Amino acid sequence: MIPLRRPPLPVELGVRLGVQRERLAARPRVDVPTARDAWRGARTVRRDIGELLVLMAAGHARCMYCCDSQGTSVDHFEPIMLAPLRAFDWSNHLLACSYCNSNQKRELFPRDDVTQECLLVDPTVDPPERHLRLRLGDGRYRGLTEKGRRTIEVFGLNSRQSLVLGRLDAVAQCQGMLRDSVRQTGGGNLEGARRMLAALSRRPNGDVLYAMLSRRDLPDAARLLGGDDVVTALHQLAAMIDKARLV
Repeated sequence: MIPLRRPPLPVELGVRLGVQRERLAARPRVDVPTARDAWRGARTVRRDIGELLVLMAAGHARCMYCCDSQGTSVDHFEPIMLAPLRAFDWSNHLLACSYCNSNQKRELFPRDDVTQECLLVDPTVDPPERHLRLRLGDGRYRGLTEKGRRTIEVFGLNSRQSLVLGRLDAVAQCQGMLRDSVRQTGGGNLEGARRMLAALSRRPNGDVLYAMLSRRDLPDAARLLGGDDVVTALHQLAAMIDKARLV
């Protein structure tokens, strides 16, 4: 997982969401079937929320949970089954691939037995790096907290072999593209290097690149990440990302 910034709702969409919430709350009985019917019936709202989620997703509309597959559906982080009144809550919407949404998470929403705190990482609220860490050597996540461990379990981040192998491939691919950007910079092709880094930042498995970026300042970064040229390119990419955020 990687941290994501949730943008404010456009005013007009916020108004329409508010209307839907009020209509739902005004029903004589707000149960799960009623909320699901209301959500399914709000087609334009669902479409517009989906489009906004695509804009805030990593890469080209990657799933906000696995970072691998394309996000194809609006997931209710706290499921409608447990919180029907949150069906139209913008802060409760995330972009998910069909596998994470329908095969892994489903209606699961583990909570701490004592505090009732949710034990799943919401990448728009919780800094993922505080709860789980991607090991670049084997493509698997290590849970740092109970929330991280439950997130790994619920979404199958380690048990789905395709994800693990995809991350390992992504490490090699990122290293190759980073080295190529350094070569292009050294050869005077600054624009080519910039395009290479920009393309790298949009590729699938954005959690791999995020993990590499987060370790670029470690004393043994060159050994961990594949060489001094890879570390140099990661610093260039980080500067480019920071500049884009300031524009």
